[in-house]
Amino acid sequence: MKFCPPTTEAYDRGLKFTYYKSIPSLKEYLLIAQDRPYVTHFIKQSEKEWTQREYSGLSEIIELVSIDCVRPLSEIYRDAELTN
Repeated sequence: MKFCPPTTEAYDRGLKFTYYKSIPSLKEYLLIAQDRPYVTHFIKQSEKEWTQREYSGLSEIIELVSIDCVRPLSEIYRDAELTN
């Protein structure tokens, strides 16, 4: 069994994201799981509204419109040692 150190997920989804949402130029925010191919993608719709998309599985493809970037999860996790 591989040891996975504690994550910062609760902080990243909570207080950190609250701070980031106050940055006017921030358009998209990704949370990338460290132990499995899973990404949460937040997309700014307006000053007070964000939508959320979730991606799981290495064949999923993420599009970051704000920076004109399209990447499959397989590329994001290319060198990762996944436990699940």
